[in-house]
Amino acid sequence: MPKYDPMTRARAAMLGSHPFFAALALRLKLVEADWLGTAAVDGRHIFYNRKWIDSLSDEEVQAIVAHETMHCALSTMGRRGSRDPDKWNVATDHVINLLLEGARFSLPTPRYCDSQYADLPAETVYTMLPDMPRCGIAVAGRPGLSSDPGECGGVMDAPGTSADSQTLAAEWRVAMVQAAQSARNQGNLPGSLEALVQDIVTPALDWKKLLRDFVCRSARNDYNWFPPSRRYMGTGFYLPSLRSDELPDIVIAVDTSGSISTKELAMFSAELSSILGDFETTIHLIHCDAEIAKTALLTRADLPLDLSWKGRGGTDFRPVFEWVTDQGVTPTCLIYFTDLYGPAPDVEPDYPVLWVSTTQEKWPWGEGVLLDSDVD
Repeated sequence: MPKYDPMTRARAAMLGSHPFFAALALRLKLVEADWLGTAAVDGRHIFYNRKWIDSLSDEEVQAIVAHETMHCALSTMGRRGSRDPDKWNVATDHVINLLLEGARFSLPTPRYCDSQYADLPAETVYTMLPDMPRCGIAVAGRPGLSSDPGECGGVMDAPGTSADSQTLAAEWRVAMVQAAQSARNQGNLPGSLEALVQDIVTPALDWKKLLRDFVCRSARNDYNWFPPSRRYMGTGFYLPSLRSDELPDIVIAVDTSGSISTKELAMFSAELSSILGDFETTIHLIHCDAEIAKTALLTRADLPLDLSWKGRGGTDFRPVFEWVTDQGVTPTCLIYFTDLYGPAPDVEPDYPVLWVSTTQEKWPWGEGVLLDSDVD
């Protein structure tokens, strides 16, 4: 039998045992690099020394893949700033390895995984660590490359400009939301990861950017098992392929109850126009307060939109999801604009749901983002 690349084998195995990490790891291109002692990431690639990887067990390779992937998911390369690369790598190693330990990965030794840093951000851990001498060897064309005393993999600066780095970080945030949704659907999302994803998407982000990223990811990053990825078929592994279709139908529900202000409805109307301008898609638009007041099909041909909202009574989210089922609609995603004051279905649907909320109330399931009505 052929000797399979251990990094490819690790990602395939993780699809079953650690689907959250696997979904994220599949975003990264694997690159063998004999100029490295261990491994490193830059947000787009995992570079690794094959001889070092071959010295590890299959379980330890999975931990390395997960470790390096979380450097990307947590955007540690974009958060370093002017901090010392080696010390920053150690700080982020503590944070990531504690997370992986909680997810039951078998980390190689030596490693940095001190429980005194549990639940602390890497920036805080960095200030608590002693200064350390620079022990890495500079590599031409690899800015910010750290040494790897913990032997779990290093970090490089993200490629491109500062704006590119911000875009990359936003992509990873949305990828984490989708990976969590997928793992949650399989009943395989540890509580620590649930809290991590919640912390990432809840802070004061640009809700319009996150909304567009959510729709964009639904359009572009659709992993499909049929057909499987041709790239890996020769290895004996069947991995999902990445298809790039036009955006299928989406459902957008708008809470038109009396507690939603006219200004907030106007803001969302603008975002509807933006989505139709950016994507060749059909939007099933639902006006709903305590019951469905109006539905409409919108396409790019309907621009510019001139919406008159129907409703302004109480709030009940259940009619929207019942309508989707009754109409036989299979949306690529559903976006619900609301203040979250109302009952929702007990069972989460099998399609992604994003709640765009005007309040700090907790959404019932799916993912959520706070709409900042003070942002123009």
